Amino acid sequence: MNGQSSSFVTVQNGRLTLNNQDYMYIGTNFWYGANLASQGPGGNRPRLLRELDRLHSLGINNLRIQAGSEGPNTEPWRII
Repeated sequence: MNGQSSSFVTVQNGRLTLNNQDYMYIGTNFWYGANLASQGPGGNRPRLLRELDRLHSLGINNLRIQAGSEGPNTEPWRII
């Protein structure tokens, strides 16, 4: 990157970096986040905002969110 500023995390010498400085993060799985964000059944925007605020207050700044967890009643591995 030749010293240029970037909003992307890169790898330098096997380490994550952002703007040529070590980039460290704390993350967690937030599998039901998409469901809480839904405007349909299961959606709960106030709870989503509370949980995001709480995660942020704990220093968690990276989330892995499952994009699809719903399906027809015939599927055994889904959210009801």
